[in-house]
Amino acid sequence: MDIERQPEEAIEAPAETRAPESPRRSGHTAAKASEKKWKILFAFLVLASIGIVVAAVVIVTTRDGGGGAPTEELAGVRSTAPTPTPIDSPQEQLVILRAGLAANELTAEYLTILPQDANQLQGLASDESVDPVIRAASWLVLEDSLNQEDQLVSRFALAVLYFNNGGASWTNSQNWMSGNPICGDNGWYGALCGDSGEDEYHEFVDKVRELDLANNNLEGEIPESISLLTEMRLLRLNDNKLSGNLPGEALGSLPVLLIMYLQHNDFTGSVPNTLRMNGILGTYASLLYCDC
Repeated sequence: MDIERQPEEAIEAPAETRAPESPRRSGHTAAKASEKKWKILFAFLVLASIGIVVAAVVIVTTRDGGGGAPTEELAGVRSTAPTPTPIDSPQEQLVILRAGLAANELTAEYLTILPQDANQLQGLASDESVDPVIRAASWLVLEDSLNQEDQLVSRFALAVLYFNNGGASWTNSQNWMSGNPICGDNGWYGALCGDSGEDEYHEFVDKVRELDLANNNLEGEIPESISLLTEMRLLRLNDNKLSGNLPGEALGSLPVLLIMYLQHNDFTGSVPNTLRMNGILGTYASLLYCDC
């Protein structure tokens, strides 16, 4: 006779009688806990480092005056040169001009005829009986509307050339003696500019690199003031009515002058040794075109 057997109930062993946890499993659990702690610590250190770097950048940017240019560069915006501050008074312009002339050995002699008081230059720019140096200074400090220190000396040098070599009768004198910058779309005719190789905003600096006034009805002698255009590399004055001796010292002192076109003028004498031997013109790579 079959006897029905009741299913046996699972009886859970008391806690104290459970088998102890495997040492391997215990060690694995401890290792995972330790790894998690190190990950948390590493993440904290990374975030702290980022915070320190950001704080340092903010401090440096604030110290440098707002950091406008770097911010624009990071945003993909092309930075532009800061607008120069206009000079406050004609007297201040004259002081700056005299300092620039004194720094050049060849134009320092202009100081003997140039007044120290800007008021003494009043009305002299249009007086054809006055020395071109005085006329140029009068126009620069009393009539020129640009009034920017970084262009004073270059504008003076070209103004002397204009007054000394019959600028009023030139074939093309577009924008000369105007308040426009020397270079640019509305710049002075024949003047081409570029960077000095040192300025951060070199594309916007008015440094005359080429002066092309060929076949433009210039007359008279080349003035010493041309030595102030220290960044000029190419000079075209051919096919004019220029006369007298070549200013060897002035042209030869230009440190990067490489090519000159002076042929078809009325120069007298020969090419001075000071012109052949000074500056880049004394090297094999230079070109001097002159039928004198």
